[in-house]
Formats: sequence, C-alpha cells, structure tokens
Amino acid sequence: MSWLNFNESLNSIKGQLSSLASGVLAEGIVGNSESDPRKDFEINDCNVRQNSTHNENNWTWEEPSSDSTTKRDTLVQDLRNKVDFLENEKKELIVSLEQLDIDHQQTTTELVNLKDNLQKSYDELNGDFEKLKREYGEVLTENMEKTKQIELLQKVEVSESDFNKLCETSPMVLSVDDSAWQHKVDALNSELQYVKDDRDSLRENFQIIEKEKGELLVNLQTVNDSIQVCHETNKRMWKHFKLEKDMMRGILSNLKQEFLSVAEDIQNISKIQDFLEEFKNRHIVVSNMQKRQDLHEKYLGIITDCMEKYTKTDVTSAISSIISDEEPEIKEFANEVENLLKLLIDFKSKTESLEKDICEITREKTKVINEKNFEIEKLLQNSTILSQEVIAKTQAIKDYETECNELMKNNDLLILELENFKNSRLQTISESNEENMLLMESQLENANKKIEDMELIITDLENSKQETNEEVQTELDYIKRQLNITGQELSESKTDHQQLLTHYKKLEDEKQLLKQTLDKAKADYENIEYKCNEAYVAMESLREENEELKRNNGTASFLENKALLLEEVVADQRDRLATLEKITSGQVTEIQGFMERLQRAKITETGAKLQIDTISKELQNSQDVKRLLEEKVENLQRDCTAAVEDRSKFEDELQSTQQQLIYLESHVKFLEIQTTQLSEARNQLTELLTQKHDENVRYHAEIERLTLSESGPDHLAQKVQEIEKLTDQNNFLREKCEVIAQNLLQEQAHVQKILSEQSSISEREQSLTKELQRLRLHLVEVEESYTNELVQAEEKNKEMQAKVNEIEAREKNSNYVYTSANIRANQQVETLQTQLQLVSNQRDELRMKMSDMEDENNKHAAALTNLQLVLEQFQKDKDKDVYEETERIRRQITLEQKVQDALREENNSLRSQLDESKQGLQAAARLTDQLEKSKKQIIAFREEVTKLQEKLQMKECSYKELHAEADTKIDKSLIKNLIIGYVSSSVNDQKQILKIIATVLDFTKTENEKVSLNKQYSWLQSILNPQGYNASSPDQNRQSLSAAFVRFLEAESKPKVLPNLLITTSQQRSDAGSSTSSTPLRQSPLILSEVVLPTFVDFGKNRNSSSILKDVLKDNT
Repeated sequence: MSWLNFNESLNSIKGQLSSLASGVLAEGIVGNSESDPRKDFEINDCNVRQNSTHNENNWTWEEPSSDSTTKRDTLVQDLRNKVDFLENEKKELIVSLEQLDIDHQQTTTELVNLKDNLQKSYDELNGDFEKLKREYGEVLTENMEKTKQIELLQKVEVSESDFNKLCETSPMVLSVDDSAWQHKVDALNSELQYVKDDRDSLRENFQIIEKEKGELLVNLQTVNDSIQVCHETNKRMWKHFKLEKDMMRGILSNLKQEFLSVAEDIQNISKIQDFLEEFKNRHIVVSNMQKRQDLHEKYLGIITDCMEKYTKTDVTSAISSIISDEEPEIKEFANEVENLLKLLIDFKSKTESLEKDICEITREKTKVINEKNFEIEKLLQNSTILSQEVIAKTQAIKDYETECNELMKNNDLLILELENFKNSRLQTISESNEENMLLMESQLENANKKIEDMELIITDLENSKQETNEEVQTELDYIKRQLNITGQELSESKTDHQQLLTHYKKLEDEKQLLKQTLDKAKADYENIEYKCNEAYVAMESLREENEELKRNNGTASFLENKALLLEEVVADQRDRLATLEKITSGQVTEIQGFMERLQRAKITETGAKLQIDTISKELQNSQDVKRLLEEKVENLQRDCTAAVEDRSKFEDELQSTQQQLIYLESHVKFLEIQTTQLSEARNQLTELLTQKHDENVRYHAEIERLTLSESGPDHLAQKVQEIEKLTDQNNFLREKCEVIAQNLLQEQAHVQKILSEQSSISEREQSLTKELQRLRLHLVEVEESYTNELVQAEEKNKEMQAKVNEIEAREKNSNYVYTSANIRANQQVETLQTQLQLVSNQRDELRMKMSDMEDENNKHAAALTNLQLVLEQFQKDKDKDVYEETERIRRQITLEQKVQDALREENNSLRSQLDESKQGLQAAARLTDQLEKSKKQIIAFREEVTKLQEKLQMKECSYKELHAEADTKIDKSLIKNLIIGYVSSSVNDQKQILKIIATVLDFTKTENEKVSLNKQYSWLQSILNPQGYNASSPDQNRQSLSAAFVRFLEAESKPKVLPNLLITTSQQRSDAGSSTSSTPLRQSPLILSEVVLPTFVDFGKNRNSSSILKDVLKDNT
C-alpha cells in the first residue's frame, strides 16, 4: 500500500507541474503577443509625429485646430486604454499568484503524505529484515545441531563395527540380531543422506534468497535513480519558471518606462504643437500671403490621398495618380512620402512575421512540455511495475519462511528418533557385554580422533558460513545506507520546500511593490492629465496673447525666443528618438537571441526525444525478454528441484535395497553412474542458466549506462555510432541465441536418454518387486526359524534355571543380567516388527513415486518442446523489432535534417529582415538629417526677414525725412530726357521707361491702368513656371538699357552736391544688395513678395536727375 500511495502522490505532483507550466507558458505567450503590437503602435505613432514635425518645419503648414484636438483626444484615449490593459494584466497576475499559492499548499500536503508513506514502508522493510535475520540464525543453529547429530551417528557407526566384531564371538546373539542391526544401520544411513539432501536444498534456497536480495537492491537503485531524475527535472522546470518570471518582470518594467516616456513625449509634443501654431500665426501675419495656404492644402491633399489609398489600394498607383501633372518639388515630396509608406509597410510585415514566429515557438514549447509529461508518466508506470515485483518477492519470501518452518519440524522429529535410537543402542551395548568395554574404549579413542578430524572439517564449513553471513550483513548495511540516503533526500526536499516558501513570500512582497508602483503610475497619469488640461488652458491664453501681439506688431523678440525654445524641444525629441532607436535595436537583438536559443532548444529536445524513445523501447523489449527468461528459469528450477528431490529419494530407496540385497550391488553401481551423469547434465543446465542471467544483467547494465550517457544532448554522429554498436550487439545476441538453441537440442537429447534410462529403471523396478516378494518369503522363513529358536531358547532357559537354582549363591548377579537380556530381546523383537511395517510402507511410497516420476517426465518433454517454439518465435520477433527500429531511426534522422534545413532557411529570412530593418533605420536617420538642414534654412530665412524689416524701417524713416525736405518741382531736362528715351527706345524697353516716368510723376492706379502698367508677374507664377519667368525677366535689359541710359543722363547733366542722408542710404542699400547677393542660399519668391515698393510723393529741390534715376532703379531691383 505504501508503494501505491507513493505512485499516486507522484502522479498528482506531475499533473500539478504540467498545469503550472502550461499556465506560465500561456501567460508568457499572451504577454509577448500583446506587448509587441503595442510597441509597434507606439513606434508608428512616433514616426508619424516625426514626419509631421519635419513637414511643419520644412513648409510651416497651418493645421486646423479641430485636427489637433482630435489627435489629442485619440492619444488620451490610447493612454487610458493602455492603463486599463495594464490593470487587467495586473489582475490576471494576481489570480495566477493565488493559484500558485493553492498549488503550492497542495504540493506541501502531498509531500508530507509521501514522507509518511515512505516511513511506513521503511518500518515494514526493517521488520521483514529482522524476521529474516532471526530465521537465518535459527537455521544456523539447526545446522549446527544437525552436524553434531551427524558426528554422533558416525560414532555410533564405529561402535557398531566394534559391536559386530564382538558379536562374531557370540553366535547366539549374532544369529538373532544381524538382520535387525543391518536394517537399523540402513535406516540411519538413509536418514543421514536425507539430512545431507536437506542441507543441500537449504544451501540452494539460501543462494536463491541472495539472488532475490540482489535483484531487490537493483530495483531499489533504479527506483532511487528515477526519483532523483524526477527531482532534477522539477528543479530544471523551477529554474525555467524563474527565468520566465524575471523576463515578465523586465517586460513590465520596460512597459512602465515606455509608458512614462510616452507621457513625457505627449507633453512635449503638445508644447511643440502650441509653439508651432503660434509661430505659424505670427509668420502668416508677417507674410500676409494667402497663396501659401494653397500649397499647404495641396501637400495636405497629397498626404491624405496617400493615406486613404494606402488603407484601400496600392501606394505607388495612388502617388502616380496624384503626381502626374505636378511640379518637381511636389514630386520629390511625394517620393519621400512613398518611401516612408513603404518602410511602414515593410516594418508592419516584419512585425507580423515575428509575431507568427513567436506563436510557433510557443506552440513548439507546449508540445515539448507535453511530451516530457508523457515520459514522466512512463517512468511512473515503470515504478508501479517495480513495486508490484517487490510485493511478489515479499510473498515468495513468506512462502520460503513457511517451508523453513516445515523443515524445522521435520528436523525436530529426526532428532527425537535419533535420541531414542542412541539410548536403546547404548543400553544394549553396555548391558550385554561388560567384558568387552575395554576394547570399546580403545575403539572410542580411535573414533574420537576421527571425530576431531571431522570437527576440523566442520569448523572450516562454519568459517565459510560465517563469511557468507558477513557478506549478507554487509549487504544489509548497504541497504541501510541506501535508506539513510533516501532519508537525507527527503530532508533536502524539505529544505527545498522551505526555500520555495521563502521565495513565495518574496514574490508576494514584489507583488505589493508592483501594486504600489501601479498606484503611483495612476497618480502620475492623473497629474499628467491635469497638466495637459492646464496646458490647453495656457494654449488658449497664449492664443489670445498672440492676437494682442499681432495687433501691437511687436513680435520680433518674442518669435526669436519661441524659435530658441522650439530648437531645444526639437533637440530633446531627437535625443528621445535616438533612445527609442537604441531600445528597438536592443529588442531586436534580444529577439534574435531568443530565436537562436529556441532553435537550439528545439534541436536538443528532438534529439532527446529520439534517444528516449529508442531507449524506452529497448528497455521494454529487454524487460519482456528478461521476464520470459526468468519465468523459464523458475520453471526449470522447480522441475530440477523436484527431479533432484525425487532422485534423492529414489537413491535412498536404492541404497536401502542394496544393503538388504547384496547380489544387486552391480545394478546399483550402474544406477549411481547414471545419476552422476544426470547431475553433470543438471550442473551444465544450471551453468547455462547462470550465463544467460549474467548476460541479461550485463545487457541491463549497458542499457542503464546508455541512459546515463545519453541524458545530455549528443550529436548525430554519436547516435549513428551507438546505432552501429547496437546492431553489433544484436548480431552477437543472435549468435548467442543460436548457441543456446544448440545447447537446448543437446539437452533434449540428454532428456531422451534419461527417458530411455527411466524405462530401463522401470524394468528394473519390476525385477525389484519380484525380489521383494522373494524377500518376503525369506522373511517369513526367518520368522519361523526365529520362533523355533525361541522355543529352543525357552527349553534351554528352563534347563539353565535348574542349574541356576543350584548356583544361586555364586551367581546372583547373573540372574539380573539374564532377566535384563530377556527384556531387551523382547524389546528388539517389537522394534523389528515396527521396522517391517515401515519397510512395507516405504515400498508402497516408492510405487507411488515411480508413477509420479513418469508423469513429470512427460511434462518435461512437453515443456521442452514449448521452449523450442517460444525461442524460435522470440528470435523472429526480435529480428522484426531490430529492423523496425533501424528504419524508424533512419526516418527520424531524415526528419531532423529537414528540420535543420527549415531552421537555416528561417535564419536566412530573419537576417534578410534585419538588413531591411537596418535600411529603414538608416532612411529614418537621413530624414532626421534633412529635418536639421531644413531647420537651419528656416533660421537663416528668419534672420534675413529680421534684417529686411530693419532695412525697411530705416528706409521708411529716410523716406519720411526726404519727403519732408523735398519740394514738388521736377527738372525739365529730366522729363525731356525721359520723353526722348521713351520715343527713341524699342517696344520692349518702353514699359520700363514708362515705369520710371510713372514713379517720377507719381501716377495713380487709374493712370497706371490706362498706360497698362499693372500687369505684373506673381510669385506663384515664378514658382510654377520658373523658366518662363526667367526668360521674361529684364536682367539682360537692365545690364544693357538701364546702364547705357544712366550713363547718357550722367553725361548730359552734371551732378550736383547730394545731401549726406542720400549718400548714407545709397551706401546702406549697396551694402544690403551686396550682402544679399553674397548669400549662397537660394532666395525664394516668398521673401521678395514681402518687400513693398515705396511711392514717391515729391522729389527734393536740389536732387539731380541721375541720382533720382539710380534710386528708382535700385528701388525696382
């Protein structure tokens, strides 16, 4: 019952471990599958925000306020959803921890029950061991008593020989007592031989017990090994669960950090958006251009169409349809959008493929765990089988104890009979012949010498027995040590249990800390929301302030401060982007490491599976073969023991008949020769059986060695070598089986000879029965003669009584002697009658035994034929199993090769995916570089704007001063020269001269329309058609016409003294023109549109016409 309880507890522990492992793996799968899409979503959000900030800094688009509010709302919703998701995960973790606590309590109770059951079984085994020890001591004492009895019998035999010599002198006594003494001596010899046979049988039984004890020790070792293996597997699983728990904690910490970084990014992004909006508004106020909004709307339309068609159709077709009739700048922007979308698509596909790979890996993990659980169940079944075998062997030991008790009873009866016989014999010797005592004493001395020699032999036997006893005690000490080792293992399991409890307490503390951190995260989230609301309120207030600042037009310093703040925010965003890229790269490397580890684990697990399957099948086959051989050996041992017992009895009977019948000695010698041959054949059979048993033990040891050596992951080359070794061993075993079959054929021939000899023995028995009948007649004749002799003795006694009456005075003592002799003679007659009855009973028993022997011989012949058939079938089955195993191993090798090829392909695909992801990251780095360049350009443009604004203010001030000083007079020579130039110029140059005249004479709008001077090229047309605009620009005309005209005017009219203000302003303008021309940056038409042409109301009195024309031309430039 203890073994059954042990097996039930092991099964329950195994089920709990499998459920725990499956639960942890399921949580790990859920965590991985849920964390990856969240990370991908955050990365996509960051990329979209980077693109948005990049485009805003490049083109300074103006997004409507409704889109920004919707984006903020969506971000807040996403964060709230993430917080809810984390709370749900926390609840699930709490539930799983509670379940682990319950499972842990159950395991503790089961371990306690296991300990109690093992203690009970240990107590039972100790009791059985003490009983066996006592019985062994009793058997030793009985053997000592039997040896003493044998010595006494030998003394008695010596005394009998002396007595026979004496009896030769007294023919009166010898004629009566010879036959009786011979019968007694024969009976004693038979009893001695019976005792010797009992001793031999006890020795054989003792050897069998030792073998069984060795087998029990081997089984106990196997059970201990299986328990150690289970303990090691439990430790490995616990370590694996610890690693997974640490991984989960790391993932949670990373998620928390990412959550906090996302919250900070949201705050920074909101600030950036606010500052960008303010900057946009002020820049729009400064520019006052509406056509920038058209471009802004075009770019937004491109992006929205791309996004819509990205969600619906192909990206490239969408962009080609949009860009078909647009300008190169728009095409470049669209190509960048296309590249970004392609990168997003590739990244999404890669993440999906990685998620699929992770799911497949988790499935394979679950499969491996299930297979390991199945193997543990197999081990438990083997342990149950071993427990059943132990129970069967304990029952066999009990049967042996009962047999020992019966033998002890028989020995007691024999001892009583021997004592009775001794007493009777000694009395007859002492009272019959007092005169011959001296001779008897001398003979006793000789017998004592022989007894001493026999005692020396017995001491040698006792020493050998003591050595065997010492060996048994050493084995018992070994068993005790093993039991102590099991107790130590139980104590170690207790310590492990306590360590688990402490670890569980630590986990609870960590759980509480996680709860506290989650509460802090919630509070931080609420604070962030509150700050966001405050930021929104601040944004609205800032907008109002911006509107007031627009009215006041004092925005230059404020814009510079805002620009610096924006630069700092952008730098922070860059740093965060770099950190995010580092985190993503680290996660990619971790994923690669996990993939490699999983692939290695797959390879090792598949190899271990194959090895375990092959070894388990070989073990099962070997166990089946071992059971069959053990059953056959037991049957043969039983048959041999029965045959030996019958043979011993038959030999005893033959010896009794030999002593009774002298003329049958030749036949008896022949039978003894035959028995020796049979004993030799039996010894040969026992040797063969021992060899087979040793071979089975070696095979079992080799299998255990293979299991121990193949516990770790071995390479395929070693597997192939081991398979070749196994095939060699199988061939060797086949040859051994053939040799055994030949030996069995020889044994059958011997058995047939024995059967023929038994038939001859049956014929001899018939002759012996005839001789027994003749002996009966002879005995009857002897009895008749004995009665006659008694009558004669009575007559002689009467005569002797008459003589005795005469000699009563002299021989009173002789009367007592004669009376005692008569009494003893009567007693001897009675004993002879009892011996005759015993002889008749033995004859009947011999007849019954002969019939039983014939039946047993027939059974042996049938058993031998069955053994031949079984061996042939066993060989066929073994050949089939070997062929099937080799084919299965080949298939498994091919499957493993295919799996390795598939894994290599997966590695190559993952490496290609990593290269593509690296290219995407490089593209993102390029985009960041472009962002920096665009920001630098924006800063340069802003500086130019500020400089131009300062110049405008200076020019306005100088213009006002000049306007105040100048009169409304115009030089007639100037007008004359203008009219002459207009008339003499070509048609293409007349418009320029009209512009100069209009500026000199202050034409109004209506006058300009009449002269058709309002047709101007817009800056939008310069952007859309720069080539035409450049073709129609009057740069060449300015270099030719205006320069020649100015020279003409300077030659015609001499210059007068100019005021200092005009000189300074002209110098400043020339310096400004040189600075603007020296800047390498390409000036866009947007900046030209900001300059407003001044309208001169009146010229000064003292101004020259050439200076006025120069000013006009400079103003036009």
